[in-house]
Amino acid sequence: MLRSYLLSAWRHLVRRRVYTAINLLGLAVGVAFCLLAWTLVAYERSFDAFHPKADRVFRVVSTLRLERPLTTGVCPAETSTQLASDFPQVIRVGRLDYDPDFSARVVRVEGRIFESGVGWADSSLFRVLSFPVIAGDPIRAISAPTEVVLSRKAAQRLFGHPQVVGRSLDLREQGTWLPLIVGAVIEIPANSTYQPDLLLAWQRHVDPVRAAGQALLELAGPDDAAVIESQLPAFVERHYSAEIAALRQFLGPECGREYRLQPLRDMHGDPLVGGTPGATDLAYAWVLLALAAVVLLIACANFVNLSMALG
Repeated sequence: MLRSYLLSAWRHLVRRRVYTAINLLGLAVGVAFCLLAWTLVAYERSFDAFHPKADRVFRVVSTLRLERPLTTGVCPAETSTQLASDFPQVIRVGRLDYDPDFSARVVRVEGRIFESGVGWADSSLFRVLSFPVIAGDPIRAISAPTEVVLSRKAAQRLFGHPQVVGRSLDLREQGTWLPLIVGAVIEIPANSTYQPDLLLAWQRHVDPVRAAGQALLELAGPDDAAVIESQLPAFVERHYSAEIAALRQFLGPECGREYRLQPLRDMHGDPLVGGTPGATDLAYAWVLLALAAVVLLIACANFVNLSMALG
């Protein structure tokens, strides 16, 4: 019986080739567009989800209230230290200074010259974030001023393969060549907000004490973020009242500073926060998905209309 049904349907489709082609093409385009748009939305929403502690990691976001407020994910190094000491909910703080627009440095490997994106981090970063390790120990390597942590892509480009722990390279910094030893190689997935080629120890920073960077807080639990945020105005008053008073003398009484905590997984989808590499507005992806749904709906309506017309 099933065979007869299939033969009957096949004969019906063959007799009306134009009708069949229009319906199949319309439905195929609609379904393909929906699948493509949903794949894009799913990819954009997957950023930084591979970190096991992603639900407990938050970035410190600073807003300087001026005539035009300035919001950035970068804060002074001392701020992360103060937060860790003032709030017991903070287990540890990882610091990272990496901006792809300003991180390009010249690297020399066996006489060959390359350009690579360089960042600075402390050892806590690899306890807060969990990048797959290919070789070496990134926690130990980032603690040593003479060593460097490479991404797998950078190791492949510089040396031709990722097993390069113990190999040497030179980094051009402040007009001199800085000799470094590769201490670890890590895999940085494509859906990671941070994509540095090389990571140096925070001690190697131009000013490791006052240097600004991104502060990533690992909290005891996701709900602790709301508790900390409720106390941040008092935190600012306690540590930055003198600085704010000085700014108000020059910039006006409305000048001020605010802090908030941003979930790790929300960073990529918030381009309004400065200092976020590759941030994009997820609203555009959702709009694309809505358009795909409209195309599929039109294809379905076209199928129904043609069926009724031919019926």
